[in-house]
Amino acid sequence: MKVFVWLGAITFTVVLLFFALFGTSTQVLHERLTLTVDTPSGPRSASGITTVTRGEAYGFVYQQLKGMTGGATGSTMAVGTAIMLEVTPGRWLFVTRSDPWGTHDYTGMSQGTIFDPASPRSPRGTPPETIASYLRRSPPGTEIFPKRYRWPAFVTFDDLSNPKSIRIVDPDNLAASFGPGVSLRSLTLSAAQLPGDPAPLRQLLPWLCQVQALPTASEEAEWSDLDRRLFALRQPANFSGYYCGSR
Repeated sequence: MKVFVWLGAITFTVVLLFFALFGTSTQVLHERLTLTVDTPSGPRSASGITTVTRGEAYGFVYQQLKGMTGGATGSTMAVGTAIMLEVTPGRWLFVTRSDPWGTHDYTGMSQGTIFDPASPRSPRGTPPETIASYLRRSPPGTEIFPKRYRWPAFVTFDDLSNPKSIRIVDPDNLAASFGPGVSLRSLTLSAAQLPGDPAPLRQLLPWLCQVQALPTASEEAEWSDLDRRLFALRQPANFSGYYCGSR
């Protein structure tokens, strides 16, 4: 009996030591971005859900390596669907997960920080709370209004069957793209329970599933802003190539 107790204690100690040295953690948040637009026929809303997976290495070994190399010990992956909203009959607005400059390296709006007046002030030197952490501890349905500079890109297509007909939309002047009486009411961020459904976006824009070669560095350097927006729409945060094989 004592042998089993000792073996159990040794095993437990080894496991604790392993995690202390090489421990990692993974957190997942389904970011729901909801768009509401006022139109002559009344308000219309649509949502897009992007799953943000954040991996962090907290073990002593990783932290030491970080200190010696100056490198990061975490990584973030975002996979989901862009928002698609039929503002007026036949006219669609898309909100793509990318930064305001159109780059495609998206790591999630929830990775930004938030100030919660109801929380005690963090001790000096401690990092501020992330939006992801705030949403996890908040009641279901809690919404955040992202800062204007963090808004994703707004685009439309003159012809849905032609990706080259993409046009940038000014969120502060939706009427210029969709006609009088159309304006943005709100853009909010919340947590969803399940990943997004890519089927509607795939059906509306079937050319997203066409194989496209990745650009070279020189080609990308010559891209226009519209080229960057279109490329961002083809990225996993807005539409993953994996969706093309799903039914």
